[in-house]
Amino acid sequence: MTTACARAGRGLLLGLLLAAAGTLPAAAGEGLQPVAGTPPAAPLELPDLAGHTVRLADLRGRWVLVNFWAAWCAPCRKEMPSMERAWRTLRPEGLELLAVHAGPSAAAAQKFLEQVPVGFTVVMDEALAVSGWDIPGLPVTYLVDPQGRQVAVAVGDREWDSPAMIARLRELMGTEGG
Repeated sequence: MTTACARAGRGLLLGLLLAAAGTLPAAAGEGLQPVAGTPPAAPLELPDLAGHTVRLADLRGRWVLVNFWAAWCAPCRKEMPSMERAWRTLRPEGLELLAVHAGPSAAAAQKFLEQVPVGFTVVMDEALAVSGWDIPGLPVTYLVDPQGRQVAVAVGDREWDSPAMIARLRELMGTEGG
């Protein structure tokens, strides 16, 4: 594939993601939906904001929410503070959060995160190299179990720190007692 074709393909993918994100219903269903067959999570190996390589495989043995988002995506920006609060609540129970910024603008992600700081890991996917993940629109979030399998998915924004969502995550993680 020529460089021009590759750029055009990435632009088309980004355009499709933008269009899909704009057509998702605000609620997009409640909670997390089971992923049929609990397939293995596709590998992720991307740089964080400091340029260090982060690998999903390095988090094996822990529950991980993998959130695909973009700074230009209003529902993504809306859910980020509640994701931070949910992560702070559930991290002592074994939950990690890996936020994958999809798109070419690391500067836009950096600017947004200066306004809405988070403690969890944010990685940059400027080349849109997240093949192997089903991303029908943004945001989309997968719950990956300690064995590295996709067990649940949420398409669209959520109130991640709502009592119902915290209870659902605890149920899936087997830590209902809190």
